[in-house]
Amino acid sequence: MMVCIGLRATPKEVYYSIIREKEDELEVEVIDKFIIPKALSVPDKLSYIHTLLFTVINEYSVEKAVLRRCEDNAQTKDTFRLYLEGVIQELISNCTISKYDACKLSELGRLLGKKDKELKQCVDGENIFEFDNWSFKKEERESILCALAAINL
Repeated sequence: MMVCIGLRATPKEVYYSIIREKEDELEVEVIDKFIIPKALSVPDKLSYIHTLLFTVINEYSVEKAVLRRCEDNAQTKDTFRLYLEGVIQELISNCTISKYDACKLSELGRLLGKKDKELKQCVDGENIFEFDNWSFKKEERESILCALAAINL
């Protein structure tokens, strides 16, 4: 029984999905987000997310993780999101998680066995992927896809 987490950061929130693999079956246990308080300073925001994410990783005994990272060719790169992704990667590398990756969309597609166009349709909600109900926010869908990709690490 393996537990994986998929993560997608934005400047205001961190989305995460927990998937548990039981024999030949996958169970989505959690799809949620942390809202980053506006009133905190940048270091305190980063510490806040670090603490919450550390708690979730330990609570669910997460073994593998994939973080959806900012694309290299993004038209506008938010500096805080890059800081946030760095803190998340640092946390993941220094906890109980045995395998992890920080993926751009194309790398995520490779782990899921999907072509870039097909994966983009999944992210945009045009393709249902492997779920009966795919009516999540874009960032939630990305976190789910990341958790599914983590299984293949």
